[in-house]
Amino acid sequence: MARPELVKSLYKLLGIDQSLPLFQESEIYLILKNVTYRVDRLKTESTLLIPLCESGELMIVGAEYDLKSGEVDFSLES
Repeated sequence: MARPELVKSLYKLLGIDQSLPLFQESEIYLILKNVTYRVDRLKTESTLLIPLCESGELMIVGAEYDLKSGEVDFSLES
């Protein structure tokens, strides 16, 4: 399970109700929500990357890296 202070920070950053109970699934949800949030910010707020994305020269995608297995999951919608 994630450290409580990290979870609180992610809840605040992502605008999630901090009174919701924490379960293992909550940690996975937070990870996926954070990836989506970061990808969206890169696509909409980076003056360097926006033109490259619009021209098709660059595609920004989200992925999840599993520390235990070393696998990268690119199946996230972004």
